[in-house]
Amino acid sequence: MKRVLLDENLDWRLKHALDPSFHVQTVRERGWNGLKDSELLHTAEPYFDVLVTLDRSMQHQQSLAQFSLAVLLIEARSSARARLLPAMPRVSATVLQAEPGRLYVVTA
Repeated sequence: MKRVLLDENLDWRLKHALDPSFHVQTVRERGWNGLKDSELLHTAEPYFDVLVTLDRSMQHQQSLAQFSLAVLLIEARSSARARLLPAMPRVSATVLQAEPGRLYVVTA
């Protein structure tokens, strides 16, 4: 079972649009609101396999290879749920193949 963390910049309802076999939680549910990228990655690492985010700066600011979780970046013009929903099947497919320490990009 893949353990997926949705970043706080994503609508929490998107967790229901991911593969039902995943264990999905949000940053808010975990009480990790406001953590900087590095802190979030270090905090999430023991509990999750993949972090899903809209934060484009994460790929440039962090050395993702040092982490035992993957980061999936959704590139979108807007964070609106309606804009992101069509991309969620691709997000689920990418999560299934995600390897630790790598960045994956899905365009919405």
